[in-house]
Amino acid sequence: MKSLQIQIKCPNCNKYCELESETLGHTLNMNDFYQNGFTIGNPEIEVDGDLEEITDIDDVETTLKSVRIECQECGNYIELEDWT
Repeated sequence: MKSLQIQIKCPNCNKYCELESETLGHTLNMNDFYQNGFTIGNPEIEVDGDLEEITDIDDVETTLKSVRIECQECGNYIELEDWT
């Protein structure tokens, strides 16, 4: 079975890439985006809990808030958010 494809097109400069997993695990390496002209920024992660008083890692709750994809050519970007 083939994996899903990810297509990214910048409407400002027409930079385009189409990525598809070539592994059995249906995974993409984040470096694949960079090699095709797009940068994936550091994810914004919300941490709930007092990190000073944590004794068990299971007491920490984290939520992915957003991930930014940016065109290396012109700087245009999109943020993927609301991962609830």
